[in-house]
Amino acid sequence: MEKRGVRVDLDVIDQEAAAAQIDYDTNYKKLVEFTGMQDLNLDSPMQMRELFYDKLKIPPLEGKKFTTASGAPKLDKKVMEILLHKYSKQYPCLQWYANCKAASRGVTMYNLYKSLAVKEDDHYVIHPLFKQMGAATGRFSCTAPNLQNVTTGNLVNAEHSIHGRRPFVPRKGYAWYSFDYTQMEFYIFSNYSGDKHLIDVVESKGDIHAVTANKIWGRGRDIVAEEKAKYGRSDTRTRGKMILFGILYGMGARTFADNIEEPYEKAKQYLDEYFQSFPGIAEFMNRASTNGIANGHVRNLYGRKYNVDAKNSYKVTNYLVQGSGADMVKEKLLEVQKYIDESGKDAHIILTVHDEIIFEIKASQATKDFLRGIKRIMEDHHGRLDKISKMCVECKKVPPGGNWDKTEKVPL
Repeated sequence: MEKRGVRVDLDVIDQEAAAAQIDYDTNYKKLVEFTGMQDLNLDSPMQMRELFYDKLKIPPLEGKKFTTASGAPKLDKKVMEILLHKYSKQYPCLQWYANCKAASRGVTMYNLYKSLAVKEDDHYVIHPLFKQMGAATGRFSCTAPNLQNVTTGNLVNAEHSIHGRRPFVPRKGYAWYSFDYTQMEFYIFSNYSGDKHLIDVVESKGDIHAVTANKIWGRGRDIVAEEKAKYGRSDTRTRGKMILFGILYGMGARTFADNIEEPYEKAKQYLDEYFQSFPGIAEFMNRASTNGIANGHVRNLYGRKYNVDAKNSYKVTNYLVQGSGADMVKEKLLEVQKYIDESGKDAHIILTVHDEIIFEIKASQATKDFLRGIKRIMEDHHGRLDKISKMCVECKKVPPGGNWDKTEKVPL
């Protein structure tokens, strides 16, 4: 992946950077005119706190998590999201500030891309660096630049999108094919728990987040479908997703309450109902944590060892689930590379983005049979998940002349 690198279009980088700079200048000018502060420094937390909380009297958020160690109100990403939601109509300067911060990040990002691009033949390429043990679970991390966390869409509810993926394009005559595991961690989590209801959702290719939302908040109604029909999206499904991934990362009721902006008692009730609906989950988590503390370690499906003590026992579920997923992806990288070598195709693995592997393949050689072979390899877990028949992988394509910001589904 490092040797092959990823092609970038410098013209697109320049266009996007220029657009982001204009957006920054426009919104900064509005802030200066509104506040009368000619020396306004948006990177000074102290100055921005004085502006928003002291001068404009915007009510600061209550609670320890919204204050610094010294007791001063924060202005981080989470706080800005809440302030924008509550007060953007009353205080339009909040939106201008958010637009400036997003545009500034965009300019910095595009400048980084340009500085790392090297010319090869008639195009430019970035060669990112991958660290095989980038996270404690065994996941890769990526730097220079971090292509596993490329910004696409809005930053902190900015009005204009930052298209971080748009400059990345296939080489001439090639296409990108992205093979992405669908709900990988949920599949592994379900297998560990052995919960019949979860296994049924997996095997039926159901939407666990919708199932969760309808069970806890729907009370017999398909609340997710109702919300999608009315609003085009379902915030309740998002809550259901928060529960699952919160549990995977050791979230408690208080954190969940903060995330959904409801009282602790309500959040605890929702979590209790979740565990009652899927009884195998709590049983698995308690067993794994107890055994981990007793043995001093746990091992994931591939045998990777994670040390455990009472202080970090809440991480055991994440170690097992995310760790098994990380090792499965690494196993598949080796297997699909062998498949490519044996096929003789002009095909290359260029990126892994957590549960996704991206290939650059000569467009004329990307036959359905070849692509189906990759999908088949990635879906075969070799019996490691004894309660689930196979993984689920979806394929998307960036055609020749396209860019990473726009992909199209490939039915296989």
